[in-house]
Amino acid sequence: MDLSQLPKLGKVGGVPGIALGAVVLVLGGVLAATGVLPEGWRGPVLTLVAIGILALGALAMVGWMRGARPGAQVARTEGNDSAARNEDASRTGGAQEATTRGKNSPATNIRS
Repeated sequence: MDLSQLPKLGKVGGVPGIALGAVVLVLGGVLAATGVLPEGWRGPVLTLVAIGILALGALAMVGWMRGARPGAQVARTEGNDSAARNEDASRTGGAQEATTRGKNSPATNIRS
C-alpha cells in the first residue's frame, strides 16, 4: 500500500483529508486483493468495507455537527444587587442561562 499521498491530502484537507485518504487507500488495497480472496468471500468483505466507510462518514458528520454547535452562555451570581446578563448578537442559537440569588438581582438573556 502506497502511503506517500497522505501528506498531500493532509495539507489540503487536514485531519479529515488524511482520514478519507486512509480509507481510500485501504479500500484500494482491499479491491486489489479481491483476486486473492476466494469467490465466496469477496461479496461479504466488500460489503463490510462499504459499511465501515459509511460508519466512518457518519461518525465524522456527527463530530462535525457537534463541533459546529455554539457553546452555552452561562451567567451565575450570588448576593444582593448582583445582576446576571447574557448578550448574544451572533444569532447562532447557543443556549443562554442566567441565574441569580439575592435581593434586587435581575437575570437577563438578550439575543439580538
